[in-house]
Amino acid sequence: MADFPAADQPAAELCAERVRGCRVYVGVLGTRYGSPVRDKPEVSYTELEFATATEAGLDRLVFLLDTDAADVGIPLSKLIDHEVGVRQETFRRRVRASGVVTQTFTDPATLGQLVERSLRELAERRRLSADGSPGGPVLAAAYRVAGRTDEARDLKPPAL
Repeated sequence: MADFPAADQPAAELCAERVRGCRVYVGVLGTRYGSPVRDKPEVSYTELEFATATEAGLDRLVFLLDTDAADVGIPLSKLIDHEVGVRQETFRRRVRASGVVTQTFTDPATLGQLVERSLRELAERRRLSADGSPGGPVLAAAYRVAGRTDEARDLKPPAL
């Protein structure tokens, strides 16, 4: 939110617009819930970003702070969100259940390595794609459409 320009539009709309303008979503989820969206207080900005990326069909790379690690280099008091921590844990569970493969990290160096490796592998999958679209041969085998049966009938899975 601090990086947003002054704009004559609701914060949620601006945030979603920014996410839709990306080629890939990279989410880093810790244990603190973060700021609720001003005009959608039922979700945090991170939740809104993840939902928008999902709706937009973006590739999603998600990294979770390992809450079971003995030491993550952050004082325990800074990890605990007494006010809305339950909402964050619920969101973390929802992300893990969403079908994306997540990675866990315990320190910034490991996070950096995981992000770099994941972006490189995604770039390689896209490079190998016959038409340059996200997914390509690696994900084409898993292509399927859920719901909207009438509209889905006219769609064709990506070529292998």
